[in-house]
Amino acid sequence: MEQDGDLSDAPQQPVLTLQELRHREGSAASELHRIRNSPSFRLGVLFIQAIESPLRIFRLPWDLLVLGIEIIRESKSKSFEPKEEKFNRSILFISGESTDFYRQDRVISLMNEVKLDDPSIDMIMLTIGDSGLIRPEQSVLEYSLPSSRRSNSIWGGLFSEQVELLLSAHNPSLVVFDGAYPHRGLTRVLSDRPKHVSVWIQPEVNDVESHFIKNGGVFKEIVILNDYISPINDVSTLNLKTTKPILWPAKTMYSRRIAKDELGVDLNTLSVLFHPPHESSNRQIAILHTILTRLRDEGAVISIKTSEASKRWLRSYPTSLLRPIINPYDGSTIQGFDFGICDGTQPAVSQMIEAEIPFITVPRLGIKGDIPLHRSKAVEQLGCALVVSDKSETSPTWVVNRMLNPLKRRRMRSFCKRSSLGEGTEEFAEWLVDQIDA
Repeated sequence: MEQDGDLSDAPQQPVLTLQELRHREGSAASELHRIRNSPSFRLGVLFIQAIESPLRIFRLPWDLLVLGIEIIRESKSKSFEPKEEKFNRSILFISGESTDFYRQDRVISLMNEVKLDDPSIDMIMLTIGDSGLIRPEQSVLEYSLPSSRRSNSIWGGLFSEQVELLLSAHNPSLVVFDGAYPHRGLTRVLSDRPKHVSVWIQPEVNDVESHFIKNGGVFKEIVILNDYISPINDVSTLNLKTTKPILWPAKTMYSRRIAKDELGVDLNTLSVLFHPPHESSNRQIAILHTILTRLRDEGAVISIKTSEASKRWLRSYPTSLLRPIINPYDGSTIQGFDFGICDGTQPAVSQMIEAEIPFITVPRLGIKGDIPLHRSKAVEQLGCALVVSDKSETSPTWVVNRMLNPLKRRRMRSFCKRSSLGEGTEEFAEWLVDQIDA
């Protein structure tokens, strides 16, 4: 925006808030104090003074002896300092980057449950990457950091400093990280602060055992969510904590008629929930476009998360048949969907089955050991889904035609109800509270 007057062409300087200035000054002051009081710095000062004043060379041995005694005395006094550190009743949640904000939404769901269980616990949330449209309560202290893809060269240092500042300012009892892999900046800070209880949710690495504190890592607990296929890690051998899927719980379920009214859909009109893949193959795109074309011919209304809406998928779909929605799994709309479409990822599959929504899954091959395909095949055998994979000879049109049958969808809903893994948000939130009180 242009400014009035003669200053309109002047270069704009970045504006720092008071809080940012205090953080920067505090961080710089503590680092300067650490450097100036280090033995190497103080030793260098003695030699520089001796060079600048030759007469001090004769007293240099005495100065070195005095400095050595001071350093030994300081190290002994530090060793006798009390080690007890009292933490605040607070939790620092760090949500890693995810393709459709599901990790961020999961963290917000957990914070809501923890607050219901114990309102005295303060919540701090650090979001990596863009923020989704589902926002936490106003009582939550929110911080954010841009995606590592935007400034990869300096991002690790920024992340490390941000976490260090949050731990120093809030002194939380518990650090909960929900991300695919731990960034080096995070492990660096947590290794310097081993007394903070740290928890890692749903890792996607093979060497998960090396990240335990007992094995030289930084995490006390590593949590694996129950899935319809075997996890990437051997849970029993590695002694990992398991829990039911942490989903967005629908506290109040509206009836089918009211839910469709909320969506602006007639009771007899087909209503479909669409979860598009973030990264897709050409064949996957062709399959999904075939399905959407068939649904367009049927006059079906497509609901899609606002954060996932893209002209890439829906450019040819009538605007009157589109319903962008912030949170499709809210209790006010969850019963308004006749079936869904997804790519076989764990959050989408678990959420749809828990909501008893039959669905079509179009997994992509050749990624993550074909886990989305194996998961899709597993839920298809349970009767909850129909699968069209990249190399499948099953016609997408044939799959849609089967899903258009109300009797087929009714049977699939009953299979979803039998196959649900449960919803573990409340149970896991209680476990987090227990870790603070332990």
